[in-house]
Amino acid sequence: MREFEKCFKELLDSLSLSQISIEQTTSFILEKLENLDLCLDLWQSSVQKAESEKLICLLYLANDFMQRVSDKKARENFSLCVFNNISYFSSQSIKPILIRVVKIWSERRVLSDDKLKQFNNLIIEGDKIEDKDFSYSRLLGFLNIYNEINKTLAKYQCDKDILEDKISLMIDSKDLNVAKKIISETTDSHNISKSRLSETRQLLMNCKLQTSLIVEYRKHYSSLNENASNSLERYSEFRNRIIQLRWKVEKVKQKIGEIKTQKQHDDALMRDSHVVTDMDVDSQIETESKTQIEIVEAFPLIPAQNYPSHLTFDNPHLNMPTCSERTNNSGYAPTYENNPPPMM
Repeated sequence: MREFEKCFKELLDSLSLSQISIEQTTSFILEKLENLDLCLDLWQSSVQKAESEKLICLLYLANDFMQRVSDKKARENFSLCVFNNISYFSSQSIKPILIRVVKIWSERRVLSDDKLKQFNNLIIEGDKIEDKDFSYSRLLGFLNIYNEINKTLAKYQCDKDILEDKISLMIDSKDLNVAKKIISETTDSHNISKSRLSETRQLLMNCKLQTSLIVEYRKHYSSLNENASNSLERYSEFRNRIIQLRWKVEKVKQKIGEIKTQKQHDDALMRDSHVVTDMDVDSQIETESKTQIEIVEAFPLIPAQNYPSHLTFDNPHLNMPTCSERTNNSGYAPTYENNPPPMM
């Protein structure tokens, strides 16, 4: 694993706009697709540190991979990472390239219509953000929502793991009374530990559950899935609000930088004119700037590996089509240095 990580980091560091460089890096990922989560983490780290040209290279790499990979889940996980990286939506120099890439995805059916619509909506919403929306009380309010979402996701993932254990247990169960008791406890699943489920499974191993019991449980589990689908729609709305918030944070950072630059300029003018400044006022400005920076830096990215499986695009309620066709012999969609993607 360490050797793979080292090689992939070297490929990312040497990545350029040449087609050979991008295709070579994509092929390396495809050869070790089981390490995709690690590749996504390293890709995101590179995005956070990259300048404008490097950001474009990384976007082209994501596009090339998504069009060449046959695994639907891998393709959609990579698209989710692009979707959640604010750098591609906030930069006016990169946004036109993202628009062309998304257009290619739409023409070649790389992603579902719903996902493509989300990309286009975020691109449009990025142009609507106005300075009057900047309020630190609102920023703190969004931060609280962001933290609550993370807590809810962690709890839901735990509940989901327990439910999957219960499914296996129900299929292997021979004791009707014990199985019915487990069904009755499904609605309060965090009270059942995994160790307890494992012990119960050992007691009921090599047994057959009656058909009526299977029907009863599947009906209950189907109801839980419907509730999860409704929750997913609300989560998508919150996530879009969080991404918009991060755009606002970027603008706040720029404003803080402008204020500090103006203050330094004013201080220089005051020293040249021998004007004595009020030290208390300077101290207050410095304290407010530090407070604003602390608020701005309080928004971490959600790591790719922490996305619960029910929030990927494999959720049956999203009805996403499979894109299994390769676009051409090389599988490479947008041209880069010598062959730019088509304009809209």
